[in-house]
Amino acid sequence: MNIRTLQHDVDLDNAIFFGSYVLVITEGKMTGGGRVNGYDENEVVVGGRKHSRRTSTFILTQPPQIQIDFI
Repeated sequence: MNIRTLQHDVDLDNAIFFGSYVLVITEGKMTGGGRVNGYDENEVVVGGRKHSRRTSTFILTQPPQIQIDFI
């Protein structure tokens, strides 16, 4: 499995265009996941929730096989 992080605007644009699943990691913990809904210079909206571009890592991956609820 190839793990690819999304760092640049073009990477996020491609994730939106192709409807790719993105996993969000913040401080070593999985804090979100889903499709990228939008972004700006400070935040990325993944699965309807805002995540900081500075403190989070966005990983392009396969969608999970189970339902995951992020609190």
